[in-house]
Amino acid sequence: MRLDKYLSALELFSRRQSAQLIKKGFFMVNDELTLQPNYELQDGDRVQRDNQELIVKTWITLLINKPAGYISSDE
Repeated sequence: MRLDKYLSALELFSRRQSAQLIKKGFFMVNDELTLQPNYELQDGDRVQRDNQELIVKTWITLLINKPAGYISSDE
């Protein structure tokens, strides 16, 4: 995943804002400053800002069917 796309997935910045901040040197990848918004992140890469690691949280949605005969209303 590209660095700017990763940062926009955090929902703190748009992809364009992320690219501008990367070019200004606000972010580090694996303790090294990167100025390339199109930097390809690999599994295990750490993205940091002000010595704090930024992690994209993933959500899993489960759809579960109600068993036959189960009543889910109050009435």
